[in-house]
Amino acid sequence: MASVKKVSGQITIYAALSLMIVISLIVTCVQYARQTQMFAELDMSTRMSIESVFAGYHNKLQEEFDILALSTQQCSDEKFQYYAHNNIDGMANVNDIQYRSSYIQDKKYMTDNNGEGLEKQILLYMKNGIYLDIIDEIGNIDKVTKKSETLKKITDEIMDLDEKIVVLDQSTLKLIELIEGLKIDSNGMILSNGLPELVQSGFAKQIILKELSMATVSIYNDNVYRSITLAQDRYVNVNKLIDDLIDCIELYSESLAENNVSEANLCVFMYQNYMERLSNVVITVKEKSRQAMNIIEEYNSGKETIYKLVDKCENDIKDAQDILEAELLNSLLEEVTRFKEDETKAIEMFFVEDLWENLNDNACILNNVNKILENVKRNTLENIELEKLEELKIQYYNLKEEIQGISNEKLVIDYSNVCFDSNSKDIGVISQLKELLTKGLAEIVLTDFSLSDGSYNYNDLAQSHMDATNDKEDFKAENKIDEGLIHQYIVNRFMCFTDIEEENHNQIDLWCNLAYPLEYIIAGEKSDKENISEIILKLSILREGVNIAHIITDSDKRNQAQALAISLVGFTGNAAIIKAAQFLIMGLWAYGESIIDIRRLFNGEELSLFKTKEDWKLSLQNLLSFNFELSKQKNSTDKTTSIKRWSEGKLNYKDYLTILLMTIDKKLKLFRTMSVMELRIIALGDIDFRMSRYVYQATGTIGVQYGDKKLCERSEQYGYI
Repeated sequence: MASVKKVSGQITIYAALSLMIVISLIVTCVQYARQTQMFAELDMSTRMSIESVFAGYHNKLQEEFDILALSTQQCSDEKFQYYAHNNIDGMANVNDIQYRSSYIQDKKYMTDNNGEGLEKQILLYMKNGIYLDIIDEIGNIDKVTKKSETLKKITDEIMDLDEKIVVLDQSTLKLIELIEGLKIDSNGMILSNGLPELVQSGFAKQIILKELSMATVSIYNDNVYRSITLAQDRYVNVNKLIDDLIDCIELYSESLAENNVSEANLCVFMYQNYMERLSNVVITVKEKSRQAMNIIEEYNSGKETIYKLVDKCENDIKDAQDILEAELLNSLLEEVTRFKEDETKAIEMFFVEDLWENLNDNACILNNVNKILENVKRNTLENIELEKLEELKIQYYNLKEEIQGISNEKLVIDYSNVCFDSNSKDIGVISQLKELLTKGLAEIVLTDFSLSDGSYNYNDLAQSHMDATNDKEDFKAENKIDEGLIHQYIVNRFMCFTDIEEENHNQIDLWCNLAYPLEYIIAGEKSDKENISEIILKLSILREGVNIAHIITDSDKRNQAQALAISLVGFTGNAAIIKAAQFLIMGLWAYGESIIDIRRLFNGEELSLFKTKEDWKLSLQNLLSFNFELSKQKNSTDKTTSIKRWSEGKLNYKDYLTILLMTIDKKLKLFRTMSVMELRIIALGDIDFRMSRYVYQATGTIGVQYGDKKLCERSEQYGYI
């Protein structure tokens, strides 16, 4: 039997379907590949177009400062359209696309975002250039600057501590007026013909219980005692005054019994006068005692605060042991320890503890006395009943008994160190010298130096846009190296005073209207003279701290200042005033030495960051005679390297400008740097050049028509950072 083979038609249908799927896949892949190629070429065209636009950077800016920026005229839709159209036309025949649109958006100007465009470009340039060469130098700069900042912080604390102690002690001088009744001013007692002048108001020792004597008023100095005896009714013998009041009562009673009206009226008048005097002296002495006690309490409170400040200062010094040399550290610790031992006490004319105890006892007694007086004062002689006169006398006896506790025994002020022979000397000579120095600082420093007359008067420079920028998050340097690179760029690119030969400071052809652009970046003034004056002031502050530290740790100089203070105000006998004078002299001496330091820097010398005895130039005698003469000692032409100077701590003028540069706010520093760049480009002939009109980054967008599909856009961000 023959077999019959049947064949299914499904195989043919499946094969056909499979073939169609494969063909569709191939077509889709071809179309996708073509579209991908088109997108890739569109991306490339967009990038090439925006790159072509940014290739038109300002040549002079790049040549002078290696900074790239694009003008708004160059970074325009028209320029971008020109490049975009040409690039797309080159693709059109191959990819069946048509150019439709192009535009630029998201422009970032050089003055945007706190000067980010300048800062990032500086870092890119420095890291691609001399990055490795100056890492060691930046480390030394950071080390030296940290030393300088630490020393200034500690010396400021010590001087502030010293000043607080002086102010605290001087506040207690008011006790002389409140307790003793002697006039005072900033120098202590006011003397006239060798005797202290007296206040007209009351004072805490005004009440006595016996006849006037040195013992009753606790004054054991002939000059002071002689002065108070010349004043009538200076002290009030309250025992005698109360006895007089009792006598008035008895005499008044007798006069009424004898019907002697005139004598009775006289008794009433005398009684009223005695009563007013007693009441006034009780109230006044009580009030002055309370005021004196308040001063003593404030002093004790202030002393506690100073103890805490001393501890803080001591801890800060100990924390700096890895930064400061051991010798300097130990000297500073010794100075602070001295405060603990003998400086946190009141001036040596009295002991505040004894004063407060005596004043408090008297105030409590007078408070009770005043209550009795208030009760007694409710009646006068003319309106009291005769039978109650005896009761009135008893009240006075009680009052007299109560007031016997009043004492001046511990209210003693020591005048043994006060010179009453002369009151003509004072600290005025030093104050006048300080005024002369501070007012004429720049003139003194610049004696024998010529100075540029350069200035500018242009508007709309970068600095004027600083506060108007659309701030985003502040761009921060990643670390100290980045900060150092920015500072090094500025210092290396811009000239300062010592970069110019002495005979060329007054040349007409200035680099950029300003001969000293580096000083401008630090000071920000519109003329060279103003900038130099500001730099001198900043350097004087910087050097004054170093010089104060040296005086603090140099016992010889500290003793010289104290000796001069004693010769000027020692007549007062007041330790606080002598200390204040010494404090002023030390500060002025350090300030005067800073003037010498700055003159040396302007002269081209290298100056040790920390002052030594060997390096100290100004004697106290020359300071007082206003002699700041300095023989010029120009450094040899074989200059030391910057790295070596920083490592050895012997810095020149430009090195100190680097330190000052580090104190300037970063944003302000960048905008002033851009302003100097603008001034330079203006000086080269482009008078309209302004950073605010120049772009460092933008986004270009191109739109095309691909076949019958909708518009397709591609965007590319491009910039110099």
